[in-house]
Amino acid sequence: MYGNLGQGGKIIWKNFGTQYGNFCIQAVVKGGNFPDEDITVSSFTSTKFVQAGQNIAYSYRIKNNGNNIPSAYTIDVMLDNNVIGTTETPVALTNSPQIVNGNATIPADAVSGKHTLAVKVTKINGQAPTEYTEDDIAGMDVSVYTESMLRQKNLVEEFTSTKCPNCPLAWPVLEALTELRNDIVIMAHHDNIPYSGDPMVCDESLALSNTYNQTGDPCAMFNRYYETNTELNSAQTITLGIGYYPQYVNQAAEMLNQVIENSNTMPSFANINIKSEYNESTRELNVEVYGNGANGFNEIMGEDAVLSVFLTEDGIQSAQSGGSRDAIHNHVTRKALSDAFGGAINWNGNTYSNKYTITLDSSWKPENMHVVAFINRPVGNETSIDDVYVNNAETCKLGESITAGIEAPITDKGTGVEVERYTVDGRKISKPVKGLNIVKMSDGRTIKVIVK
Repeated sequence: MYGNLGQGGKIIWKNFGTQYGNFCIQAVVKGGNFPDEDITVSSFTSTKFVQAGQNIAYSYRIKNNGNNIPSAYTIDVMLDNNVIGTTETPVALTNSPQIVNGNATIPADAVSGKHTLAVKVTKINGQAPTEYTEDDIAGMDVSVYTESMLRQKNLVEEFTSTKCPNCPLAWPVLEALTELRNDIVIMAHHDNIPYSGDPMVCDESLALSNTYNQTGDPCAMFNRYYETNTELNSAQTITLGIGYYPQYVNQAAEMLNQVIENSNTMPSFANINIKSEYNESTRELNVEVYGNGANGFNEIMGEDAVLSVFLTEDGIQSAQSGGSRDAIHNHVTRKALSDAFGGAINWNGNTYSNKYTITLDSSWKPENMHVVAFINRPVGNETSIDDVYVNNAETCKLGESITAGIEAPITDKGTGVEVERYTVDGRKISKPVKGLNIVKMSDGRTIKVIVK
C-alpha cells in the first residue's frame, strides 16, 4: 500500500498485513435510469402458527426507492395470493427503511396446513406499479390450524460432560427452573466436550451433540426452539448457555423460563400417552407410546414428523471436573428406543401407536429410570434451525404408565368461565395450586395457567 500512513507526513510503501486490520476498497457506480416512483418491501416476519378465524400479527420493512417520494400508496395483505386485508399509506415514506407493524384476520374457512402470508405494494399514488416490481412483495410460510392439543411437558435437553469444569454451574440453574414450573422434563446428553472420557456418553447423545451443540458445554435446548429475541439469545443459536455463577442463577432461570413460554406459542397437535412394562427377572422393557392427533396434523407438522423415545437414569455417581469426586448425575440419557433423531409415527387415522422392546444393560438401575417421549420435526440435510421444534413431550417412571389428563382438541378461542381445573398429570383440583394448572372453560377451551 502506498500513501500517507500518518508517519510524519511521509508518503511511503507499507506492507499492510492482517495484523493491522482490514483494508477495504469500494467501487461506487453511478448511472442508468431509475423510476420516479418505486417502493421496496422486505424482511417480512410473523408467527409460524395461527388458528383459522383468528388475527395474526406481522411486520415488515418499507422504503422509497424511486426518484420521488410518493404521497400515497396501498399495501395488500395476502394469504396464498388472496387479499385478506388492505392498508392505505401505513407510514410516510422516506429513503431509509422503516418498520411497519400490522395484523390481519385469517379466514375462518382456511384449510389446515402451510400457507404463504405476504404483503404487496399494489398502488403508488393511485396507480398500479409496472416497473421494478420484483421487490414489491415480501412474505413467509405460516401454518394454519383448526384444532390444537394440550402441551403436556416442555423438553429441556442439557449438553454436559464430567470432563467439563464449568458444567456444575448449570445444575443450580436447572433446579431453579424446575421450581418455577413443574411441566418440564430434562434429558442430560453427555458428550466429549472438552475431551473424551465421560463414562455416561452414549452414541445417541454424541449424535445429538454433534448436530445441535453450537455453544459448548454447558448448554441446553428448550423444546428445540430457536429463540429470535436477541435479548434472550444474543448468539442466535438453538442452544443457550446455562452455566451461571450463583448470584445470577435466579435471573438465568427466569430468562430460560421466558424462552419456554415463547416456545409455547407454537401449539401442540398431538398428545402423548406412555405404557411401560418391565420384567425384573429378564430385565426386558416393553414400551408403547400412543395418542391422538388434531385434525390436519400431517398438513401442519408434515408427514415426516417423528416420534423420539429415550431412556434416562437418575442418581449416577461419577467424578465431576469442577465438582465433587462423588458427584450425583441425574437425567442421564442412556439409550434411544427410537433412532437418535426420532422415527416414523405409526398413524391409523387420527390415532397412533409405536411399540419398543429392549433388554436393559446390567449396570442400569431400573428403579431410577424414566421413559421420555416427544414429537418433533426431523433433522435433514437442508433442515433450517427453526424447523426442528419439539411439539409435545411426556415422561413416566420405568414400569409405569401415564395418560394425557385432558385429551379433547382445542377448537376455538372464545369466551367463557372456568368449570374445572386439573394438575398437569390430570388430577382434578378445587383451587389453584403452585405450578402449571390446566383449566377447562365453559366454552370448550382448555387453557394453561402458571400459578406462582
